[in-house]
Amino acid sequence: MPSLSRPMRPVGTGLPGARGSIRCRARLGAGFGGAACALLAWAAAPVGAGEPTAHHPFTGAVVQRFSDAGGSPMHLPTDVAVAQDGTVFMADGVNDRVVAFAPDGTWRGDIRLVGTTPLARPMGLAADRERNLWIADTGNHRVVVRAPDGALVRQIPVTVEGPQPAELTDVAPSPAGAAFWLADNRNHRLLRYEPRNETFVSVGEPGDALGQFQHPFLIAAAADGAVAVADVINARVQVVDAEGKANAQAGRYGVGMGELYRPKGVAFDAAGRIWVSDGTLGVLQVFAVDGRFLDVLRDADGVPLRLRSPMGMVFDRDGFLYVVELLSGGVAKLRISIDGGRAVAGASPASAAPEPAQPQTCTVCHLEWMPLPQENARRLVSLRVGPPDDPAVSRAESCLSCHDGSVVDSRRTVWLEHGHQSGKRPPADMPIPADLPLVAGSLSCRTCHAAHGRATEPQTMRNAVGLRARHEPAELCVRCHTGVTGKPAEGFHPVKDFLAEAPLPDVGSELQKQIETGRGCLACHTAHGDGRRGSLRAEPGKPQGVGPAMSAATLCASCHEQGDAEPEPGLSVHPMEGKLTRQMVAPRAAGGAPTAGTVLDCTSCHKLHGGRQEHYLLAEPLTDSALCVRCHEAQGSVRGSPHDLRRTAPEQTNLLGFATQTGGPCSACHTVHSAAREPFVAPFDPAGSCLTCHRAGSVAPSAPPVRHPGVPMTDAWSAEHPGSMPLLDAAGRHSMTGTVGCLTCHAPHGRAAEGASRATESTVDAFALVRASKPMIRSYLGPNLCSGCHRFEGLSRFLYFHRISR
Repeated sequence: MPSLSRPMRPVGTGLPGARGSIRCRARLGAGFGGAACALLAWAAAPVGAGEPTAHHPFTGAVVQRFSDAGGSPMHLPTDVAVAQDGTVFMADGVNDRVVAFAPDGTWRGDIRLVGTTPLARPMGLAADRERNLWIADTGNHRVVVRAPDGALVRQIPVTVEGPQPAELTDVAPSPAGAAFWLADNRNHRLLRYEPRNETFVSVGEPGDALGQFQHPFLIAAAADGAVAVADVINARVQVVDAEGKANAQAGRYGVGMGELYRPKGVAFDAAGRIWVSDGTLGVLQVFAVDGRFLDVLRDADGVPLRLRSPMGMVFDRDGFLYVVELLSGGVAKLRISIDGGRAVAGASPASAAPEPAQPQTCTVCHLEWMPLPQENARRLVSLRVGPPDDPAVSRAESCLSCHDGSVVDSRRTVWLEHGHQSGKRPPADMPIPADLPLVAGSLSCRTCHAAHGRATEPQTMRNAVGLRARHEPAELCVRCHTGVTGKPAEGFHPVKDFLAEAPLPDVGSELQKQIETGRGCLACHTAHGDGRRGSLRAEPGKPQGVGPAMSAATLCASCHEQGDAEPEPGLSVHPMEGKLTRQMVAPRAAGGAPTAGTVLDCTSCHKLHGGRQEHYLLAEPLTDSALCVRCHEAQGSVRGSPHDLRRTAPEQTNLLGFATQTGGPCSACHTVHSAAREPFVAPFDPAGSCLTCHRAGSVAPSAPPVRHPGVPMTDAWSAEHPGSMPLLDAAGRHSMTGTVGCLTCHAPHGRAAEGASRATESTVDAFALVRASKPMIRSYLGPNLCSGCHRFEGLSRFLYFHRISR
């Protein structure tokens, strides 16, 4: 953390002291590197001490904080609403929820579902007179209204046309209920919805003139139906009347009193004044409804009261002000004292500052280039220029000032679930090119990003920030991650050429456009991932439909459609996303170490970078069925048995054209995504497991006719029991109730270790020759095959009619 020009104040003033920085880092996670905690230290150190003997119109003090959400921390929240009964609601969109607190700060619970659809990244909140909660459900492109009992009052999908899908960042119902307003941040406009005729009216367009917007973010409704809008990149608040006409502007671009740098939240007090929070300057400023600057909120000493990146805010009916602190992960409740006379008559304009040496399109990121007001008391920041290898403009806190949802929402992908963590050293054996700069040997935003990158048109806020790559994102990946590309024959998954004609996965993310244009690494990986190994767009070992991330099988099947196909009746197809038993150990090719008791998916067997089997990119070679035996250890006994066609029928191939010399002994009967042979079914072999090969004209000698009666029975043992002689159902599957079939007595994979025998040792020895000469007969509990079911009655009949020597 950079040093400060003066000691920081304790938590009571809203400033993060030494302990506050530790708490901040703990909340945001180690991956954030503590960078956000330095935001106020870098940009908003207290420099204007005020006049010690003067009385200022607006003073405040933090009297309560709302942050303990039942042990589940809130991550970079955005807005707050207070109901008539004092319940405090906070939008925790990173966690897809709204958190509710009792007036005393006790956590009441999470709101994750309104109606039948779960909330997705809710960002803006409002409470009406009927105690209903209005939610801008950003990820679902809708507004939902929730009753105090949790019932769905109203749901309004926002389908109004625009250049891009609506990005709803806030909602403000008019006090009379005749209409409500929405901020469409992505399309740079407001939307006015009239419930009577269920119509939307679009207000505004991109631009910086009055009535135009650049990323409208949070909004507040006045008693007369007007709304105040935080116009983030234009660095102002616009006041729009009930008909949609912009008639006033509060604040102007700058870093002095009455000037705004990153306006985020707005609120009207009981007298109609406009309160504005500035996320970068860390202060709250007050304006008259006509836009005149009144003053900044101060503490008891007359020093501007500072909060940790303040966002949304609202007054309750008792005049307390609730402010979301982005970096604290909570809400601060402030007691506000207003000197009415000075607040009205003491308005004074902000002091004039020199014109910036650079245009706003530059200083909107380069805060250190902003000119300061002449009077030290009117400065709201203490600007510090970083060292050459760590300029202030490229630090994480500077990026967060836009990527907190007010311009782009990267809170989850970058500041919570970051695959490439800032402040983390790359592996010692990873070569980092000199033109991908590290900061003190560690990764930072500027390692991969440069505001003046590969833009091919005049640079604006929309196209300036890019990657340090000339053509496509994938070329940046392979500069550090060497040895991950190659031809399929070399064990690598094809990327660009293959994806040029293959369907692209719809991952529903902001990087979709980069996937479509890059057609490379980003088809499967994301640089700003979730911290999973390899930063995959999917979670290996995750069941489909559980949690926010997609499963690996879903990701792969978006291109490899055949891997997701339903098997035809009678075909042996490996199940996907099935729960592995305790006896199985998944190779987990993409994740590294083998795991047990997890979900099987494509990455369990496939290794896309450095696969062992040409074309199929498997983690183990097929030649000796090593991959299969990694899970199916007991079935490894087929190797060297009569069913190992490498010995008995080496020229035979399966439907894929594989001979067992190439595909391994398992390939004679099994493949993963299709059948190995066309099945031939019969009453005692309903799945074709045996008679497909053991019949005239096929691979093996014909099996003798079966004379055992097909009588329905009940098995005494489960299929996993070492002494089981399983019964079969009509589809040929093992069943506790069924009939005798080929697989009841025969073990296609050869006989494993003998089960416990109830016969005497001499009897077992007497039948050793029989078992040795019949290697595909199952292990059994009794001294021979028949007595496994018929017990000693069968043994006595066998001894009476047979001689062992025959």
